[in-house]
Amino acid sequence: MQLPCSDTAGTLFFADDNLSVQSSRLDADSSKKSGYQVEVKTLDQMVEEMQLPRVDFIKCDAEGVEIGILRGATKTLRKFKPKLAFCAYHNPTDFDQMRAILRPLGYRIKGKGLVNGGDGIVVVMLHAW
Repeated sequence: MQLPCSDTAGTLFFADDNLSVQSSRLDADSSKKSGYQVEVKTLDQMVEEMQLPRVDFIKCDAEGVEIGILRGATKTLRKFKPKLAFCAYHNPTDFDQMRAILRPLGYRIKGKGLVNGGDGIVVVMLHAW
């Protein structure tokens, strides 16, 4: 099953940047971009539909929508408590928001690497277990 993940199921606009693959992403604003509508599901829905008996590890670099993916995976995180490696540098508040989602679920969290994200120094990777 290959579908983009989000915090809710439905249809979202995928901004397809032919000049820079790294700039292609799910985007709420479709007015000035080329792209198309795509079906999205939560990670919880995908795990349930595939009837996975366990989830051990989740790695995610989703060009700025990591927070939504985490929000759509809380059932999976509670049930299986997989280890996580999430990029946290796309938005200045990503690391803090991810930490706020994961701590109540009992995760230990560590940030790895620092980079100047334009709005200041940001954590590159979040590891959680």
